[in-house]
Amino acid sequence: MCPGENDLNRLENIRCFVHVAEQNSVTRAAEQLSLAPSAVSRRLKELETRLGVQLVSRTTRRMSLTEEGQQFFRRCQRILADLEEAEAEIADGGKGLRGQLRLAAPLSFGLAHLTPLVCSFAKSNPELTLDIDLSDRLVDLVGEGFDVALRIGTLRDSSLIARKLCEMRMIACAAPAFLDTHGRPERPEELRGMPALCYAGSTRPDIWRYRDEDGNEQAVQLDVRLRATNGDMLRDAAIAGLGVVLKPSFIVARAIRAGALEVILPETDWSGIALQLVYPNTRHVAPKTRAFIEAARGHFGAEPHWERELGLT
Repeated sequence: MCPGENDLNRLENIRCFVHVAEQNSVTRAAEQLSLAPSAVSRRLKELETRLGVQLVSRTTRRMSLTEEGQQFFRRCQRILADLEEAEAEIADGGKGLRGQLRLAAPLSFGLAHLTPLVCSFAKSNPELTLDIDLSDRLVDLVGEGFDVALRIGTLRDSSLIARKLCEMRMIACAAPAFLDTHGRPERPEELRGMPALCYAGSTRPDIWRYRDEDGNEQAVQLDVRLRATNGDMLRDAAIAGLGVVLKPSFIVARAIRAGALEVILPETDWSGIALQLVYPNTRHVAPKTRAFIEAARGHFGAEPHWERELGLT
């Protein structure tokens, strides 16, 4: 058998393994590949023999990836995706973007501000399929096969490449009726002991940090009235008069413009956050990823529209 045939057989074995891992079933993988289940099992066995490790743990009732299998699956899934994209680009003669773009974004931000960008980008690239995951969980871009993700705040994974889109300020606010009852603080320390609606994902949700006039970091501790992992719920709880809230501008801007929330201490410099696009650190950034990054930069701009409309900058 010539070397080319060996390489082709290796690639097909890897393709079978990836389908088995994605479907968690030899039978379903065989259906997708238009092969007999016995052929898929044979290719899987050949791959494990060549690698000298067990990739899939099999029982009479279920199958699962071993630790080595999970590691190998993440790498192989990305390799096959890159290969399919390269083939699509060549077949199309470089005239347009094709294939699939997988994007992950935070739920609240995605629902409020991502749809216009996604729709515009989709219309400009009719041959490109968009797969959008809106969730507040921190997805594993490489392991789950995402091309790019929108992240808000501090990045935890230094292996990813980040492109900052814009800065977003944090805004303290509450319902006007709540402030009529509890008073309108004139200094951050007057928030101490007030009922607060806090994000559960923070290490200390009861601590609000800010910078004083000299640029020194200060903090004030509030009483947690309600804790949640979703900013929309916290905003709506503030509108209902349950307490004060400190949230990114994109979550509370509309309610502030409508008069449902009132800004507290507008001159206070609460710790801001950045809206960033992150993607895997690969040798060549896929054209579809580069195109989406440029579209996002043009859409949001250095100062996002919701902050301009508030007039707080």
